Amino acid sequence: MHAIIEEPVVRQEHSAKVDRVRASGEGLLPGALVLASSSTLDGPVSDRLGSVPFVEPAAVVPVSAAVSESATARAGIDAFSQSFARPCTTFSGTRVLLSQQPQQAQSLTEEWMLGPTVILGSDATSKESYRIPSGYRYKGYRLTADSMIQRARLTLYYVAANNEGAYRKLEAAQDDHTVAGAFGDDMGQVVALNTLESGVSHAAFVGHEGLDLKHAKYAGLVLYGSTARNRMCRPKSMMHIQVEILLEKMEEAAPVHCSKRIPAMAFGAQAWRQYFGEVGMQPCLPSDIGEILNSVCPFWPGKLVKDTHLLVLIPATVDSKAFTLDLLGELVRNPRGGGHSTQYFLYDDEVRRSSGDVYSSSSYWVLLTRDVLPGSRSKPYTAQQALIAEQTSHIDYPPYETPRVLEAATAILSHYVRSGERLYEGVDNELLSTSTRCAELLEDVAGHLLPVTVGRFCSRGLVFLSGFDDDAESGLSCLRQFGNRDYRSSVLFHLFGAQEWSRYFGEVGPAPPLPADIIDTLNGICPFWPEKQVKDTHLLVLIPATVAGEPFSFNLLGELIKRPTDGGCSTKYRVYASDVQEQFGAQSPVHSYWVLMTRDVIEGSRNQGYSSQKALVAHHANRTGLPYELPGALEAATAILLHYVRSGERLYTNNPLTYTRCQELVAWDFGNCPAAVGSFSSGGVSIRFVSSDGDLHGIGVAGLRKL
Repeated sequence: MHAIIEEPVVRQEHSAKVDRVRASGEGLLPGALVLASSSTLDGPVSDRLGSVPFVEPAAVVPVSAAVSESATARAGIDAFSQSFARPCTTFSGTRVLLSQQPQQAQSLTEEWMLGPTVILGSDATSKESYRIPSGYRYKGYRLTADSMIQRARLTLYYVAANNEGAYRKLEAAQDDHTVAGAFGDDMGQVVALNTLESGVSHAAFVGHEGLDLKHAKYAGLVLYGSTARNRMCRPKSMMHIQVEILLEKMEEAAPVHCSKRIPAMAFGAQAWRQYFGEVGMQPCLPSDIGEILNSVCPFWPGKLVKDTHLLVLIPATVDSKAFTLDLLGELVRNPRGGGHSTQYFLYDDEVRRSSGDVYSSSSYWVLLTRDVLPGSRSKPYTAQQALIAEQTSHIDYPPYETPRVLEAATAILSHYVRSGERLYEGVDNELLSTSTRCAELLEDVAGHLLPVTVGRFCSRGLVFLSGFDDDAESGLSCLRQFGNRDYRSSVLFHLFGAQEWSRYFGEVGPAPPLPADIIDTLNGICPFWPEKQVKDTHLLVLIPATVAGEPFSFNLLGELIKRPTDGGCSTKYRVYASDVQEQFGAQSPVHSYWVLMTRDVIEGSRNQGYSSQKALVAHHANRTGLPYELPGALEAATAILLHYVRSGERLYTNNPLTYTRCQELVAWDFGNCPAAVGSFSSGGVSIRFVSSDGDLHGIGVAGLRKL
């Protein structure tokens, strides 16, 4: 257990050092004795103060002293706040209130999401904003149980507008003197939700069902906090607020240009949720999907497309797992919601090796024929493909094509799980049955490339085969694809590349190619944790030169992570040391490149001096022949934060306290100190610097390779 003490009057010989500590983002609140657990209080504070003694904790004790710098007070409370960091709870089916017993949820589509943090010392103000994600609407808020307001005031506003520009104007207009109310349909709406002041308990849920709140596409919360200067005998005013926001997910969450209604025949996100799990936002169907489904089928002219095809969503993930052929085999064994269970009867080893772990990094729709095409059986593969081209030449975009293995299997099996009807059926103990050849080609023993087949669906399950080209039962189905298909090995599931940058933040331009052996690398034994594979211990991240046309830097990253798009988890810099910002904040990479960084500090690197840590990384590099080095500060922050934006998982956390030292040396009055990134809590990540003296608790180094 640690305590950090700062005397009311700092001795002259230490004043310069303390000023620099404050500027680095770790200053202490003058006039306060701050006591906290070592598992939550940041080690670098003591690391830079060096001679500060440590005693057993007991409480937070105010001491009579004047507070003249709001920045200093803010930094002190920032250090103090680490003992109260809590993750936000997302739920489905049960609403959980802090310090209360679980209650029955009002809606199965409600979710708690992490909102803003407001941390203020004396005589300071702050305005924090929270943008409500697309597809959600505001239901209420709560504050964490340890939130505090002392001689301070916090006002919460709900802001809604008809367009982006109007929303930004309303958001920017808020201050403590704003008269809340309707601004008219041409602008939008501002409603004061609540004003919180000292001495009131604020932990419970606060709903606003009675207020007339517009549920606009552009909506959010604006928080205005203020702590007034007070020169009485107890002058300290402070605020530490962590807001958690209850949102309701709306069924029609698609962009305005999307088809508002999913056809009843479709196996979309709702059906996936019923039988298998969450698949996230489903992409748009074409605006003319109704016309397509009600048009005459090109293969069975006497029938309509809706009677001869299956419309199925191919998801990128199911319950946050990459959706692959291997995963599909597990899901259909135990479907939820009364679905019909089945299995893979024969899953050829070659098919498993080549296609079992492949997934699409984006979800998309397929319209697949319910049977192989008339006249396609007992023909060579090339003749079957020619048949598709001949019968669909009048259909321009998207064209009909040969299905992939995952697409055919997903359509056939999802239809069975919901309806109990077997398509591409086989007959038990007999060979006469139906299969479709697929787009994937595998080499047989003679070196010929032959298509994989899927079908023979019987009571014992679905059959996957390769290496047969003269099978009379093998016809060819076909499909149309709606949306973006991007297949890759599930080994790359945690990759954050150009597509992910575009999804959450903006275009970054073409990414440089990954090494040809990247799959082997990720499947290989980890050089730091030999019992694991690299894919389980590393993050693979693109470091771009620009994002949405702006040079990528620490400063830009700090803005981007506050408002990721497409459902990304928002966060921020909890501490951004002024020296780091001044010296490195605007630096940008010359060109885009890939990095492979460890998800944790290397074993044996904690509590070591900087030179020893560099030597440890160099030792591993020499031992393995792999060019590992210490990460750059921007590289480390980017990898850690982008993983959180996509997954909601915090790495390099404050519990246990974990930082990685970085390559950059930050110049200050007492020499050059390495930059450090970590202590990632609900309030954000810390970017600062640490010296080599004092307590090194929690300070290690990550390993990084540039690819």
